Amino acid sequence: MASERVRIEDLLESVADAVSALVVFASEAHENKMIMTNLEKGVGGVAAACNLLCSQAKQTVRLWSQMGAQNMAEEMSECIEGISESTSGIGDSARALAANELDSEAKQTILDAGKGIMKHMIRLLQLNDLYEISVILKHIRIAEDKLKVN
Repeated sequence: MASERVRIEDLLESVADAVSALVVFASEAHENKMIMTNLEKGVGGVAAACNLLCSQAKQTVRLWSQMGAQNMAEEMSECIEGISESTSGIGDSARALAANELDSEAKQTILDAGKGIMKHMIRLLQLNDLYEISVILKHIRIAEDKLKVN
């Protein structure tokens, strides 16, 4: 069976849902100890979704480089790094909340990290769309050249 490539846009909703749920759980951590269990599982879910998103985005970075658009590849790499840093911040803050569910700084860090993931994720989608448009335009130019009559 052939392995089908997961598209970045297919991952966006999953990542957004996971981040949103995690932020809600973090804000309610002091109300119920069971939430801490869900929060820890949520961190794992967010990390897994973000890792998959970043691995798919790295493929597009390589494609941008092959196309000769190094500035686009670099911008996309910066987004990937931002997502990775934000994901790490969520994990650290979740551990801090596990130690003290009233830790408002940890809750704020989770919220800020969630925003960071979403911001970088949106830019990743824009850059991915630009790549796909560039490929379409390249194919159009090739077709036009083939159709030219001397």
